Parts: sequence; C-alpha cells; structure tokens
Amino acid sequence: MATHKKPATWLDLAAGPRWDREHFDLKLHPVTAGCGECYVLTLSGRMVFSGDGRLTVFRTREAAARFLGLLEIEVPPTAEHRGTLDSQPGRQQCLGLCGSALCACSLEAEFTPAATGDERYVRSRRSSRLNRSAIA
Repeated sequence: MATHKKPATWLDLAAGPRWDREHFDLKLHPVTAGCGECYVLTLSGRMVFSGDGRLTVFRTREAAARFLGLLEIEVPPTAEHRGTLDSQPGRQQCLGLCGSALCACSLEAEFTPAATGDERYVRSRRSSRLNRSAIA
C-alpha cells in the first residue's frame, strides 16, 4: 500500500522555517500551462496548495518571489521541470503580479489578471462576492 503525503499548504510554508528548519526544503519548479511556463513550489517534496485545496501556481518567477517575500522566505533556485498542468478550471489558484501586488490570474493562453493597479480585492470565480485572494 502506497503512503500518500499530505499536501503542503501556505501555513506549512509560512511556519516551516520557524518550526522545522532541519526539514525545510523549498524548491521552485517550472511547469507547462496553457499560458506558457508557470511555476509551482514544493516543500520537502510536497506540492504547495492553498487553504481551499487548489494547487498554487505562479504566472512568473517574479510573482513567486513576491509571494515568498511576504513570508520573508528567500527565493530558491529553479529546480527540475514538473510537467504539464491539466487545464481543468478550479483545480489551480494562479497568482500573477499586478503592479507590485499579487492578484489572481488565469492559466489560459493570455495572462488575464483579475485585479489591476492597486486594487486589493478580486471577484471570486465561485461567487459574486468579493474576497481577499489578492495579496498585497
């Protein structure tokens, strides 16, 4: 029987360097998506997911650097390519840069930010209410 590792979350990423410095092995991996090359993070071999269970994908290396900077974590060197993302909507949470802030984006052929400029709130794809998925 195969052992399945629990996916890493943003909380694991934020707390990892403080709680488990010996086993904190962060890697940034390129992946192929419908929009081209994107990036995902692994923490000690586990893919990093958002709290709602979606894979966290960064549209650019700079977006990943901004996200990690908010957590005061140094950007790791680029590791091996992790393959192609399936294009099923709702399974990934893509984050891109909107100015100097992070915002939700699409994994489609064109980068389409959900927020522009200094907007801090973006519309949820699941509902019409506003949420704080844009990280400043």
